[in-house]
Amino acid sequence: MQIISRSENEGLVIGQDVVVTVLEIQTHFVRLGIATPKAAPYYREEILFYDDDGDGRIAGSDSVPNDVDPVAATAAL
Repeated sequence: MQIISRSENEGLVIGQDVVVTVLEIQTHFVRLGIATPKAAPYYREEILFYDDDGDGRIAGSDSVPNDVDPVAATAAL
């Protein structure tokens, strides 16, 4: 994982076609704007990796595994 500091209205370009912009910073949350190609699917991490054992935590580690197919993961939900 890389840690990158950004302020409001500053952004980050990932690859050639994904732009993440910090829209608002509050005490307990950050609003992000994410520009992707229209056809690019996206998934919230807590939906893909939610551990349904009742404790309300995300399953596995605190990062997204690189070998997970998001389409297959959501099909199982």
